Amino acid sequence: MLPTRAECAGIVFAEANSYGMPIFATDTGGIGNYVINGVNGYRLPLSATGKDFGKLIEKVYKNREFSQLSKGALKTYSEKTNWKSWSDNFRNFIIKNF
Repeated sequence: MLPTRAECAGIVFAEANSYGMPIFATDTGGIGNYVINGVNGYRLPLSATGKDFGKLIEKVYKNREFSQLSKGALKTYSEKTNWKSWSDNFRNFIIKNF
């Protein structure tokens, strides 16, 4: 859970994905690139309170979504947020643009 108010792209999202941990974060900055609603976690609006986070986590628990989100986190890590994927994407960017 990362209820931050300002964020670009925390490495914590990649780390959480690598352990299959569902992510609950505030929808700000670049977080939407790392936390995909219903896939590896959920983003809440900046206006969200602690109670809002708690209610969402309770809903996910009651709906038995944690296993699905965990699998989504591992898939997101293997396809997008690991260092190899980052270096491949960065290399491709450099090749195309310079």
